[in-house]
Amino acid sequence: MRKKFHMIVVASMVLSSMAYAQYSQEIVFKTAREAPADFHGWTFFWSMPVIEEGAKLDYVVIQPDGKEYFQYDISSRPAGHSIRSDFSPGFAGGDPSVFYGKQIVFKFRVTKGTMKFFPNQSFRFEFRKETKVKGVASVPDSVLYVDVDENSPTQLVSSSGWGQKANSRIAKHYSKKWLSEFKSPPLFLKTGFALYDAKRYTEALEVFQKMHDSTPENPFYSAVALIWKGHMLDLMDKRDAAVAVYKIVADMKVSGSMQHSQYRMTYSPSSYAAQRIKAPFVRAENKDK
Repeated sequence: MRKKFHMIVVASMVLSSMAYAQYSQEIVFKTAREAPADFHGWTFFWSMPVIEEGAKLDYVVIQPDGKEYFQYDISSRPAGHSIRSDFSPGFAGGDPSVFYGKQIVFKFRVTKGTMKFFPNQSFRFEFRKETKVKGVASVPDSVLYVDVDENSPTQLVSSSGWGQKANSRIAKHYSKKWLSEFKSPPLFLKTGFALYDAKRYTEALEVFQKMHDSTPENPFYSAVALIWKGHMLDLMDKRDAAVAVYKIVADMKVSGSMQHSQYRMTYSPSSYAAQRIKAPFVRAENKDK
């Protein structure tokens, strides 16, 4: 059985100094307690902050001895987009044993202006083999978070998590007008999930269709959208239509891994679609509060 215990993730802010003159702001996350021993890989879960136009964002992981463990330049993504940074030997970083029984320091740096995260986002470390680590930032909310305008669908959805409470909030405020405002696949996906959780399958179907239509140059997200369109059709007892959609995805030959941790689902789109051709989708409940 996997052991679980909670740690605080402490965040601090550092404005640029002589040593880091190219950065206008840094925010550091670190575990307030030591990492466990004998893990073979680890992940930091975070979300894309709001940054100024033209600013560049990166992160660097610092070893206990102060040396750089790993550095990564972050490509442009929508603010609020949920991201997981995975580390294991041969993939990113080096020998994880340098962190056994030590704190891990994860530093975000921006080259222009400031960065602010949406509230209600989860920042946590997860150590594969033993431990999940959850926590909150200790810097003032005025420093860490952007003020959310609930009249803005993009901000409302971006600032919400993926659990039951967040999805209930999204579903409560949902309007079909949102679909013309959304620009990124995760916004469609999160909204579709919220309507799915509420068993509003017809509306969810429309959202997933719009997600597919808006991602012609991204076959992975397009395939994911079609899979969930097929799921909605199955739940609406439209099996023939669902199978037709699954066949499209199976023929797309899209690989890679998609994870919906709230539903305890992980799949590769085309191979998963082939399975759904043989057997209909059975509703999965959101396990996250």
